[in-house]
Amino acid sequence: MKVKEQLTIYVSLVGEGVEVYRPVIAEKIDEKTFKIVSKNKNPEDEKWEFNLGDIVVCYEKELIDGMNKKKELVAISRQPNIDAR
Repeated sequence: MKVKEQLTIYVSLVGEGVEVYRPVIAEKIDEKTFKIVSKNKNPEDEKWEFNLGDIVVCYEKELIDGMNKKKELVAISRQPNIDAR
């Protein structure tokens, strides 16, 4: 069985009033498609736009952390009809 590559992608938090992202672990399906394997441990405090098991399409986006800017993979939409076994 082939081990799937896992990467950190970023998921938007819903209802924060400002643009906020949470880093999550995801299995790479192809260059822009990933399956989220991280579980939201604080669902009462954080509502993720996408959740555990969702297949998502990601694009690079420049994120700012304090004074640092870095391009990261950000989940932008669900990808329907993908078999991610």
